[in-house]
Amino acid sequence: MSTSTWPQPASRELPRAAFDDPPDDAGSFGLTSLAAGLAHDIRNPLTSIKAFVSVLRARKDQPDFLERFERNVGQGIARIEALLDDLAGLAGPADPAGLDDPAGESLVAVALPDLLSCCFDELGEELAVRGIIHNLSAEEDLPSARGHAAGLRKAFVSLLRFSSQAAGPGGTLTVRVARGDAGTLDTCIVDNGPGIAAEHLPYVFEPYFSMGKGRGVGLSLALARKIIRENNGRIEVANSPGQGITIRVRLPAEP
Repeated sequence: MSTSTWPQPASRELPRAAFDDPPDDAGSFGLTSLAAGLAHDIRNPLTSIKAFVSVLRARKDQPDFLERFERNVGQGIARIEALLDDLAGLAGPADPAGLDDPAGESLVAVALPDLLSCCFDELGEELAVRGIIHNLSAEEDLPSARGHAAGLRKAFVSLLRFSSQAAGPGGTLTVRVARGDAGTLDTCIVDNGPGIAAEHLPYVFEPYFSMGKGRGVGLSLALARKIIRENNGRIEVANSPGQGITIRVRLPAEP
């Protein structure tokens, strides 16, 4: 696990607009954005699948085509399945107290630095292709967090993927785990991308909210927020235009 110099924020608290409470008018466009985003994300792999199927009869005797058919159709189906899994997770019932897990998983002690290292391993090829550099460090002698390990891993993978996209090709992610206030563990994820326009910041947790110039959040932040809340945690997003986005996840520490 590599270390890095952690940038200290000017204030302990992030701007109020960055907290995960939705703005009053969030629902006015939420359904429209969700429908449009889902249609786009499902149509793309379906278009590829349709193109391969349309020529299958004519090219079924070509081994190289069959190999590409199997690979591309399989990838397209996997993308749709993953999208539907995320959507089901977002729509599923949440336990506000974080005491019950739909999959039957018990609350356990979770070593966040190890969990984050596994998340980076999962995203390794994806980050390498885009030239993303990442640094992960942790305060010494940290207690474990208490939560659902599988859910937290899914949440952090979503957050790291979002931050890598925000950083852009060749960007850098800096991740730091440290003790927070009032018995929490704080994980900060900082990218060095262009940041978000101030008027967009209150809506970043809305599914498929568009930040303009082809940049959207998909389901990643909405799903991560739901999982973090189910684990008695809190997620905050702060913005420095021209300097990047900071995501802070606060989770309860083991006593």
